[in-house]
Amino acid sequence: AATTRPEGKVSALEGRSGRRVWRTTTGPVNAPLALIGSTLVVENQKGEVFALNPATGDIRWRRKLGVARIPAVAADSVSLIVATVDSLFRINVTGGKVVRRAGSPGAVVAPWINHGGLLIGGTTDSLVVAVDPDSLSTRWRVTLDAPVLSSPASLGDTVFAVSRRGSLYRIVSGTVPEARRVAELDWPVTAPVS
Repeated sequence: AATTRPEGKVSALEGRSGRRVWRTTTGPVNAPLALIGSTLVVENQKGEVFALNPATGDIRWRRKLGVARIPAVAADSVSLIVATVDSLFRINVTGGKVVRRAGSPGAVVAPWINHGGLLIGGTTDSLVVAVDPDSLSTRWRVTLDAPVLSSPASLGDTVFAVSRRGSLYRIVSGTVPEARRVAELDWPVTAPVS
């Protein structure tokens, strides 16, 4: 569990009793925690990323990257990806070294999903983008009718995304992906597609 006040702490609690196992000060936590392999990734409001030992709470490393609002995701068995407001970072899990940095394809405000080995996210610029986790390059992008503020969903070879306006889209990934509207809802959508 993570807190922003009074100083920003991450705590491990025993599941049955709620007894605190450990607590570590990280500063006010800004994004959901991510457990990637045997590393607990914490992102704070100061733009710092912490790697904690989930068993003890010990800080393995910390790196200042910029403000992030969504959880880190696994890139492969030895690296993770952090999306800040303006950049994507591929970081070595063991030592915290930045392996690669790229400009963000847009402001992604909901967690990425994995689809066919690519990271898929929606942007506030009304885009759904696919990013290669190795190179951090954008493989494809499609434009929807309004900002995409929730995570898309993946089923087989298809990505489903919903715009803030209430349009549900079916995106078949491929050489030239295409977004087709499959439903027009009568209200704004604020939850992810399931």
